[in-house]
Amino acid sequence: KGTALSRARRSGLLRNAALLLGHRGGAAAVPALIGRLDDPDPVIRGAAAWALGRIATEEARHALERHGDDPDPHVRAVVERALDEPRRPGDDRRG
Repeated sequence: KGTALSRARRSGLLRNAALLLGHRGGAAAVPALIGRLDDPDPVIRGAAAWALGRIATEEARHALERHGDDPDPHVRAVVERALDEPRRPGDDRRG
């Protein structure tokens, strides 16, 4: 009680989790992140899209392509940037 974790609301907690997963870059997180692309909260959808763009497996990229028409302009911009990010040869996060 009284810690940052206990004060976090659903949106902030899921956003932070998505950002952490994107920084870690593990392909095992892709299914959970894809599920968040349909979250009602655009903050969570945007963070999931960013994380999927960082992980950039084929599955992640296909999911981003399917969500390029998100109703929120910020989320659409995140998806677009994630898909435009050049794939780096030898990057082991790319699946």
